[in-house]
Amino acid sequence: MSVSNDGGDIELSSRINGLPIEPALRAPPPASPNPEELYEKEWWRDLPPDIQEAYAALGWDERMWDEDLTPPPSWDMGWDELTLEMQDAALFVGYTQEAWDGEETTIVDVTEKSSEAEANADDNNDGANSQVELNSKASWHSLCFEWNKTFCSLPPGVALSTLLLVGLLVCASICICKRMLSASKRHNQFDDEPYSSECLDTKGASSLSYIGKAVHSTLQRQHYHHHRKMWNMTSGRVVGDVHYTPRDVWDTSLDPGEGHDDWLPEKLAEIIGRTEAWCDVMTLGQPDGKFLTALQSALQKIAIRSKLNSRSNPIVIRIVFGNYPARPVDCDRFTKVLTKNLPMDANLHIWVGAWRRGFTWNHAKLISVDGVHLHTGGHNMWEEPYLMKNPVHDLSLEMEGRVAIDGHHFADQQWKFIKDQQSTWLGFIVDKLPDNLPLVNRTRVTVSQWPEDDASVFPPQFTEKNLVNAHPQPPLGTVAANDIPLISIGRQGSMESGGRPSDDAILAMINSSRSIIRLIIQDLGPLMIPGTNKAIPGLTWPKEYLAAIGKAIYERGVDIEIVLSNSGSTPGELDGGLHNTPYGNGWDCVDAASEIIKAIQRTHSAVDDSKLRTMINDNLRICFIRHNKSSAYSNGKTIGLHSKHFIVDDRCCYIGSQNLYDADLAEWGVMIDDEDEVGKILSDYFVPMWRNSYIPGLDVDVERVMDGLNVDRDG
Repeated sequence: MSVSNDGGDIELSSRINGLPIEPALRAPPPASPNPEELYEKEWWRDLPPDIQEAYAALGWDERMWDEDLTPPPSWDMGWDELTLEMQDAALFVGYTQEAWDGEETTIVDVTEKSSEAEANADDNNDGANSQVELNSKASWHSLCFEWNKTFCSLPPGVALSTLLLVGLLVCASICICKRMLSASKRHNQFDDEPYSSECLDTKGASSLSYIGKAVHSTLQRQHYHHHRKMWNMTSGRVVGDVHYTPRDVWDTSLDPGEGHDDWLPEKLAEIIGRTEAWCDVMTLGQPDGKFLTALQSALQKIAIRSKLNSRSNPIVIRIVFGNYPARPVDCDRFTKVLTKNLPMDANLHIWVGAWRRGFTWNHAKLISVDGVHLHTGGHNMWEEPYLMKNPVHDLSLEMEGRVAIDGHHFADQQWKFIKDQQSTWLGFIVDKLPDNLPLVNRTRVTVSQWPEDDASVFPPQFTEKNLVNAHPQPPLGTVAANDIPLISIGRQGSMESGGRPSDDAILAMINSSRSIIRLIIQDLGPLMIPGTNKAIPGLTWPKEYLAAIGKAIYERGVDIEIVLSNSGSTPGELDGGLHNTPYGNGWDCVDAASEIIKAIQRTHSAVDDSKLRTMINDNLRICFIRHNKSSAYSNGKTIGLHSKHFIVDDRCCYIGSQNLYDADLAEWGVMIDDEDEVGKILSDYFVPMWRNSYIPGLDVDVERVMDGLNVDRDG
């Protein structure tokens, strides 16, 4: 009900809920609605520029507005306390002094009369409504009687077929409705997080390099509904040097010594141990050995802190694994091992979950703490591949800044999936079975919580309101001192419809190259059938990536340098260990080179062999990883590589969990768009690896590459 005070006569709308009121209280409707009613449901990006400017003068910014955070100080001021500029801005968006100060006239009598009249009208309508309801019931009963009569007169075979058909139609209708409901939810998954076709930091986007702009534009155009769920333009800073293992192996023939990389689990424990409010841990499988001990130590530290701080809400720890068929995760058992020494009075809640959907499961490796601290890359938390003999090479990095918030949001998607799936009738049944019982069902989720009697079955979703005051973040759209531009990119595979933004982001990086692309990857080809030159049935070489690399060579003269894992490398003391899966899918460097050249032939049919040979010699350099030009450790075991690292034009780089070969897993990583930082990573990691690994003419022979152009390597 609106009120106007014009010329001393107080008047209201002549009808309330369709009922007449006193003539003396009549008034024309207001000329315009309250400013809050006009604009409160709009995203900041949708506000007219002059309205944005006015609200900015009142202290609002995009983050406050879109995320419904605490209003600016002006919202608690009276009109007379506002500056002249603020008063002008308030008038511009539609406030008056009276509306701003909340001086509104109310007439209780009218409200009471309208309520009484409305109640009387409801009583008068009861009889008519009851009659309509009786008539409806009679019609329904009559319809059911006629249907029953007709159905009973049908022959038994026809009646049975009819029942089956009706049942199928009902099931199909339910499935369609569930899919429509699920699709509608995907676009509104976080109540406090807006999605838009534009990045929230347009000004920041303008400062990106040509590579960053290409990636950002692609994500905006093709994946804006996944914005802030699987990708985001953000900022942060790299802490220290990148974390690569093993250390101290370049330019020497000596194997890594005892305890060579024990610093890694200690570092991860130190990052997790900083938690004051919220920590997300994501990795492929359960931590073991020194990694498990380090995680237990970090939780002990957090538990002690939880009893000392003044927070009323418990500290949240969410740990999620991939539940792939070969190694089902026993969440209950792992949770008991993880928490066996934690004090029960700790103000701390822990959830451990695992999931898969078809051939998709979590493969991301990240730690996000309080929306401030981040660790991500390729390292799993397994002792045998990284800390024992014949270690596999891998790369991760530590970061600080707003980018850590993106890690929390990426984890949110997987936790929501776990909750949705376990809430179904099938999920309820599976939940009653032992976690480590092998099952062939397409989707499987498991979850455990601690303390079992106190924590809810499923963890809460993350919002920035969960962040502690000790870690303030700059408003979205601003960059803190020493921060650099970043784009977080991820994919959820078949877990979510269209959930593969990072695929297109990596393609955009390759397609925007002008001079050189450097790849440090495990392999380019999919898993091979041992003893053949064919991929496992159903798997193919990554045609889009190969086409983009081939186009870069053929059309722009871009140089390609690739380091691959030696095929079949198995780290650890003995073959057949728990995590002793070979690193390298079985292909050699000639196979990879041939597939790149075949991609050029597919897109440029007129190219002649002589030009292809020239490109192989001049632009394409591929090698296996080596230490001091040797591809094996002293015991003869070949050196493995698990890094996922791409550098484009020495200006942008990616570090994360995503391989380029065919695998539809859930992945996450960070694209760094800063020439100085990328140059430092290049000199610390790529340059010494390339210097130790590349031997001209050894791994790629032009004639063998050309001979391999007619080989079909797809499954």
